[in-house]
Amino acid sequence: MAKFLLTHDLGTSSDKATLYALNGELVAHSEQSYPVHYAQGGLCAEQDAEDWWQAFCTNNRILLQGRDPKKVAAVAVSGQMMACLPVDKEGKPLRRCMIWADGRAKEEYGYIASKVGEREFYSITGNNPSANYTAPKILYLKKHEPHVFEAAHKYLQPKDYINFRLTGRYLTDASDAGHTHLYDIFHGQWSDTLLRAVGLPREKLPDVVWAGTPIGGVLSTAASQCGLSSGTLVVQGAGDGRAAMLGAGILEKGEAYVCLGTSSWLSAATDKLNMEPDSGLYKGLSLKKGYYINGGTMQAGGLSYDWYVKNLWGNDSTENEAKAPYAEVERQIRASSPGANGLLYMPYILGERAPWFDTEVKGAFLGLKATHTKADLSRSIMEGVALHLGIILERIEKLDKVDSVRIVGGGAKSLVWQQILADVFQKPIVKTNVDLNAGSLGTAVLAGVGAGLFPDISVVKSFHKVETVSEPAPELGEKYAALRSILEDAYHSLKSVNKKLTDWGVIPGKEQ
Repeated sequence: MAKFLLTHDLGTSSDKATLYALNGELVAHSEQSYPVHYAQGGLCAEQDAEDWWQAFCTNNRILLQGRDPKKVAAVAVSGQMMACLPVDKEGKPLRRCMIWADGRAKEEYGYIASKVGEREFYSITGNNPSANYTAPKILYLKKHEPHVFEAAHKYLQPKDYINFRLTGRYLTDASDAGHTHLYDIFHGQWSDTLLRAVGLPREKLPDVVWAGTPIGGVLSTAASQCGLSSGTLVVQGAGDGRAAMLGAGILEKGEAYVCLGTSSWLSAATDKLNMEPDSGLYKGLSLKKGYYINGGTMQAGGLSYDWYVKNLWGNDSTENEAKAPYAEVERQIRASSPGANGLLYMPYILGERAPWFDTEVKGAFLGLKATHTKADLSRSIMEGVALHLGIILERIEKLDKVDSVRIVGGGAKSLVWQQILADVFQKPIVKTNVDLNAGSLGTAVLAGVGAGLFPDISVVKSFHKVETVSEPAPELGEKYAALRSILEDAYHSLKSVNKKLTDWGVIPGKEQ
């Protein structure tokens, strides 16, 4: 008798695998890391698909050690979105995958926007044109690596490559398709208009099914490699953002969540079709049919914090804390007042997506004085991320009201960050027992629905228990609103400066 649901999340830094009992209880967890290959000062970001597969296989063997693989009812995979992996007719990768963080296709996304028109583009995809999405990356290959473009049989997303290895089928789901800049989210099909703009034949893209759809059994050849039983049911997963939203229990109008991962995002559920092309937000498909998402993603949320701790924090804490100084950073932040004594961090160290969609914007500390302390620097990092997410929230609420916000991701471990978000948003920030595992729980729910073990995705609500609620301090609302406005002004004021820095830093023919 089946006892487990097996999930994988192919993230930027690692594959996180989890084994769930059928009552939603987390049984076991395993994580295998793999590298990102950067070039041109971080503008190019690639991964080797074979690294994903090896991590997938290793995690399965770890999780199923001492357990009967036949008791796995279903396996489902979620993963990073907006990637570009060309494979040949045998499904073998033709090059490394250009992942979401790769922003080299700036000219190409501009070309697509000019061919289609930004308004029409937005009315089809619900997104603004950006170099980080799949379509401009494919066009980049067409222009710069034509041999790869011509040889490509399909272009896949990371999770869909794993599903191909498992089942031999080329499929994707609507959530991932909706973030390729090639899919019409309102008509549920690949867009002929966008395909023509890229010059991409429709047959080079996988078929689209709804997340939670059973797609086949594990092939015997794959089973011998990955530790699963031959014939184990594979269920179509979703893009990591959608899986996390489901896992966070965000299904109904007015519900929202913030994910503080490497990249960070804020998404709210809505039943409204209204769109605002100038908002810089995306309109996406919810995993609940008939519902949509208003949201925005920033490039370097949790990444800003990790970058700061690893590069600027220093090594003057105790021996134990020197190995993992995050707890000490938290304590230090409390010594700084809201507003970090006039220090503002611009969290644009990897360019920015919503709402700017600007690959040339740079990070900065503004207002830095000799009187500022390490505590101020630390607090400004968290505040800068929260303020940028506040810009996104302000635009979301022009489309539909948000009542409260749940928090998930690595940043959910920080009570200080939760309070800063509550004060910036002026909304309660709710943390449940599902924080770091929101994505895997959402994927497990999809696996359970596909296996016929759950009636529908709303079962996820029963798996949540509230642990903390951070209430906003009303007296800080105006203070943070003013600081948020300063951050917006700073972005616009420094655009020309950042362009000059980009031009100055480019050395032709040299990888940086």
